[in-house]
Amino acid sequence: MRNAHEEIHGATSEAVAIVAMSIQNIKDLSILLGDLVGKYEDEFGVIQTEYTQARTAKK
Repeated sequence: MRNAHEEIHGATSEAVAIVAMSIQNIKDLSILLGDLVGKYEDEFGVIQTEYTQARTAKK
């Protein structure tokens, strides 16, 4: 049975790839993704998730 997230986004819990990266590459990827998300949020507004709300509440 698929959950709501899977229905909306086509997500699956099935592994489709294994990715191996160095810690340096992970850091570079996180910077690039942060930049892309920041640009998206500048245009469309802040993306709220359960995780980001909980993280904000802890500060």
